[in-house]
Order: sequence, then structure tokens, then C-alpha cells
Amino acid sequence: GSGGSGGSSGSGSGDDAGGGATPQWADMNIDCDVSLTDTVWDEGTCQAETRLECGDSVLATNANGPSQLDGGAYASFWACAVVGPDSYTGNEQHFYFEHPGTGYVRIGLDSPCEDLDLFVVRWDGGSCLHPELSIVECEGQVSSGGGWLYIWNNTPSGYVVIVDGPNGENGPYGVTLNCEDYDPFAR
Repeated sequence: GSGGSGGSSGSGSGDDAGGGATPQWADMNIDCDVSLTDTVWDEGTCQAETRLECGDSVLATNANGPSQLDGGAYASFWACAVVGPDSYTGNEQHFYFEHPGTGYVRIGLDSPCEDLDLFVVRWDGGSCLHPELSIVECEGQVSSGGGWLYIWNNTPSGYVVIVDGPNGENGPYGVTLNCEDYDPFAR
């Protein structure tokens, strides 16, 4: 996908642009039997004052999170991913992230316990996402078990990182933001 104002994004499976397996830098050794009652969604997670930053790794769960977005929303947000309109009807989790404007940022998802997927939406609105919003850029990674994608921007910009289950799955997962120098097209 691509967006305005100097931003772009990508994902994939099998090249350096993104992939369907959890990369080593995003593997958080998640214990599927540990309760994550302290990491449930609250409205503050997508606000600027509690944003994720470069280098952060967060362990969370989408249990008891909002159910504001579904497959129809992801498909309409500049085609985050090819998903059916009746999918993603369960709980999701939102995290606000301010891209520093320094080029490529990799975002990794580690979800060994449930089939959870990763979406990254360009959004400077300072609020949680909902289906009626006009989205300028979106990317999705819908591989089972985790994966990663990248976004590129040369100006500071807001994004919301979303973790959601395609069939209502809830479970623990980890999200890692890697802002080290990275060029997905270098060979």
C-alpha cells in the first residue's frame, strides 16, 4: 500500500519486504498459559500519552478489547489486506505509535497461542479507530502465528497498530517496533 505525505508500507511472504513468520527480533517467548489480565485494552492505549515508541516491545491480549473494526473495515481502509467482510468480528487491541520520520520501521507480531493478525493504519487523529474514518494508508499481515511488516515515512506521522483475530480469537501476543536502519530492498 502507499499513502500521501511521503509515507509507504509493505508486507509479504518470502522477500525482505515483510513476512509471515515471527522474526527473531520480535520473538517474545510467550507462555500461552499465563494470564494477561493486566494488559486488557483501555481507551488510553490509542492515545498519544501512552503511545508505543521505537524499540518498544509490549505483551498484551485482545481479550475484553473493543470490537470496533471488522473485515469490511480492513478491506475498505485502502485495502489493508484481502479479507472477507464477515471476518474480524471479535475483540481487537489498538496501540498508538508516532513514526519518527526516519525511514523504515518494522513492526513484528508474535502470536503463537491464537491466530491473531497485524494491521497498521496511518492515523493522526489522536483517537481510537472506528469504521467511519477516512484512512490514508494501511497495511496488514494476516499470516497465522505472527509475522511482520514495514512502514516508511520521512516525516513524523501517527499510526495505530491493531491486533485482531480473523474468527474472534482472543489470546496473548507480543508487538515489537524496530526502528533500526533497514532497507527492505537491499540485496
